[in-house]
Parts: sequence; C-alpha cells; structure tokens
Amino acid sequence: MRSRARPLQVIRLRMALSALAISSGVVLVLFVCWKGGEYALDRFVYTNPTLSIAQVRIETDGIIPPDQIGAWSGVRKGDNLLALDLPRIKRDLELVPLIESASVERILPQDLIITVREREPIARVVVFAPREEDGLLEPSTIYLDEQGMVIPPVLRKLNSSAFDVATKFLPVITGVGATTFRPGHLVTSAPILSALKWIRAFQASPMTGRVDIRAIDVASQSTLLVTTEQGNEVSFAYQDLETQLARWRTVHDWGLDRTQFLASLDLAVTNFVPAIWANPTNTPPSAVRAPQASPYRKKNV
Repeated sequence: MRSRARPLQVIRLRMALSALAISSGVVLVLFVCWKGGEYALDRFVYTNPTLSIAQVRIETDGIIPPDQIGAWSGVRKGDNLLALDLPRIKRDLELVPLIESASVERILPQDLIITVREREPIARVVVFAPREEDGLLEPSTIYLDEQGMVIPPVLRKLNSSAFDVATKFLPVITGVGATTFRPGHLVTSAPILSALKWIRAFQASPMTGRVDIRAIDVASQSTLLVTTEQGNEVSFAYQDLETQLARWRTVHDWGLDRTQFLASLDLAVTNFVPAIWANPTNTPPSAVRAPQASPYRKKNV
C-alpha cells in the first residue's frame, strides 16, 4: 500500500506545483498588464499635450462674469481634458449659492463647455437690523429667487450695473413677520414661497404688461394682497393662481372698454367678483412702464 501511495503523492505534489506556477504566471501577467495600462494611460492620455485644454467655453443665462464662473470651476487651460472629474466640477459649481444648476461637457480633443443657470432675483424684502456703531435700526434689502434662495450680496459686487438693472423694479414682499433671511440659504416661510410662486405665475399670465406690481402683502393666512403702481389692490387666494389671473384680465379689460379704473378687486371669492371702481378723470392711473430688457435670459418663464 505504501509503495502505491508514494507515486500518488508525487503526482499530487507535481499538480499542486503546476497549479501554483500557472496561478503565479497569471497574476504576474495581470500585474504587468495593469502597470502597463497605467503607464500607457499616463503616457498617451493623461500627459498627452494634444489633450490639454485649449479653450474653456462658459455659457450662462445671467450676469455673473464668465471669468468668475471659471474660477469657481477650478479648471484651467492646459489641464488634461480626459483627467477632469466632471461630476466634481458640476457639484462644486452647484454649491455656489448664486448658481441654480450647471453642466460640464468635454469636446475632444481640447475644448470644455461649462453651462450655468444662475439664480435670478425676482422679489425683494426690506428688513431692519441694528447698526453696530449705535444700535439704531436701519433698512436693508434682501433679494430672493423663485425658489426662495436669499441672494448673497456678493452678486452686486460681481456685476453692479447689471444687478441694478435686474432689480430696479422688483416687487416688495411685505408682512413677512419674524422670518429669518440667511444669505445663501432657502427661506422656509410658506407665505413668502407662495408670493414667489405668484410672481412667476403673473409673469406668464395675460396680465403681464397691463400693470406694474409694486408689493405683495403676505400678512394674511388666507389671501395675498397685491398692490400695483397703477393704484389697484387685488386679493388672491393661495391656490389656483392661473385661473385668478385670467379673471383679473377679464375684469381689467371690461373696465378699459368702459373707461373705468379698477381700485380694488377680490379674486379669492369664487362665485362672484367684488370690485370697486374709481373715476379715472379724478385720479388717473400711472402709465404702465415700457418693457425693460432683463440681463437674465431664462427660457422657461
């Protein structure tokens, strides 16, 4: 039995050694391929001068200088195009409170396109805060975008002329109470968010260009009170804004046909329209402002 077991052990040992040699050979080949691939990528891709960025094209729909957007992206000419971490660049840009969304695209062999959608101020709030030197209250203007983002003051410093043009006639939201406004953060007040939603609905409604909005009061829990530069006071329920705006246009046109000036209108009432009319010969309404060219180029408004 022992004489038969010894050759079997030798065979098994040889098979084990052969398997170990084959495995070692496979591991060695894979290691060489791995290191060779790393060298090839580094030599022919990541350090290849023909793939160095020659142009960073920055497209924005707002007023932030392209050079500033480029600085926030961290991308420089000469960087390797294929070595860029595009999701990281997109994330870094969208962490800037002034930017709503961003996209980054490679165009081989040497171009990079960064497209940015900026946060556009659409309303303002006047708050009072104590001065450091004497503690007296002084007014300060807060600007909000449609999602309730408090626009950081740095935006005016980046492009003061375009910022002033964009914010000159923004409506004021009043009656906000003890709401906290932190630059670079979203407000959580439901009435304020409803007022911002109303502004966007108005901009897309048939009343655009017929009146100029001065203020939106959100002190009431049940209605928004809108005041126009033409002296109108119009109450809105918080829901179904588009229907109420369409009713406003109908009443507005009815008054124009009869040379009547609308003083107040309650659109929160659904079964009839309580309206008060004034004689325009005594208190003629202000003329509607001519359309102003906005420095923002939004495509979904």
